Amino acid sequence: MKLLLTTFTACTLLFSPAIAALSGDKCPEDTLSCSANIKEADTCCYEVNGIFALVDFWIKGVGPEDKFSLNEPYPHTCDNTLTGADGCDPSRKVDNVESIISTVNKTLYKDMRTHWSSDGDNEPLWLHIWNVHAICMSTNRPECFSNFSRYQDMVAYFSNALALYKRYNFYAALAKHDIVPDNSKAVDPAKFKNEIKAELGIDAAIRCLHNELVEIRVCFNMLGRDRYVPIDACSDDTCLAPLSYPLK
Repeated sequence: MKLLLTTFTACTLLFSPAIAALSGDKCPEDTLSCSANIKEADTCCYEVNGIFALVDFWIKGVGPEDKFSLNEPYPHTCDNTLTGADGCDPSRKVDNVESIISTVNKTLYKDMRTHWSSDGDNEPLWLHIWNVHAICMSTNRPECFSNFSRYQDMVAYFSNALALYKRYNFYAALAKHDIVPDNSKAVDPAKFKNEIKAELGIDAAIRCLHNELVEIRVCFNMLGRDRYVPIDACSDDTCLAPLSYPLK
């Protein structure tokens, strides 16, 4: 099955020209995205598109058999609309994410190939992530880094996304409650969601194709560039009872 990329319907990344950019390491500690206390803050200090979705896929033949695969971590606007399909900063678009990452950070590249892979060619997925999503994050702009070096923003984005993915290990959380892939056993969607909440402390949206699990989605507000605060699910469930959680 080819990975399905989300279609985007709106584009918003507005920066205040009256506020000079700051290095992210000089930001106040309480700049929580989408909160009232950020109105006068520098946009290097908080995410303008301040709802961040972590989307993991469960697709046969993609990624390790005992882990979900990272698909699309991406920002939403604070009213939960999607950023646009053209990204937000054309000057930072690239056509070779794979070769860049494999050159500048081989450890990260290996990690991405394991946990953030498509069913064959990874480049289209990674290009989509960078050129559409990552460049819409206000705290990850080059001017928000101290002593910025080329591609530091790209390495930071992919590294932070992978760290978040590893923090929210859905497979392990479900397995603790004896919910494991099984081609012959169905699962109550409510139990599925409840066990994720019990283990990881976050509300998840679960999504199915023909009532077979394909996706788990969780959402966050952000403190700065790399701290995530769980919020209620920001999308709807599509799985009916009972759902299938098949072997890969």
